[in-house]
Amino acid sequence: MLLLVEDLLGIYRSQLPEQPLTLTIAYSGKKESLELVCDTPGEAANPLDPSCLPDALGLNLIHGLAEQVDYHYLAGVNRVALRLAARHSSSATIAVAAPI
Repeated sequence: MLLLVEDLLGIYRSQLPEQPLTLTIAYSGKKESLELVCDTPGEAANPLDPSCLPDALGLNLIHGLAEQVDYHYLAGVNRVALRLAARHSSSATIAVAAPI
């Protein structure tokens, strides 16, 4: 989970001086999952769009670690939601292919 938060904050880092970021972390015992939600106000802009990022490493890690990755825009708020299943453990191995 810490790696996911670190990668998400890395993606938002350039935007933080100009707009607030609300990070919510919630656990669902019913779904046995952990959800990380990032909300930012402003115009519609998907922070996970690869064309807006300097490289794809953080994005590849996020997609490799998260069970589900969603973005949507509603009422002036951009929302990125990541779900991490309880089956993931701290010893999980993630393979990431980065362009050379």
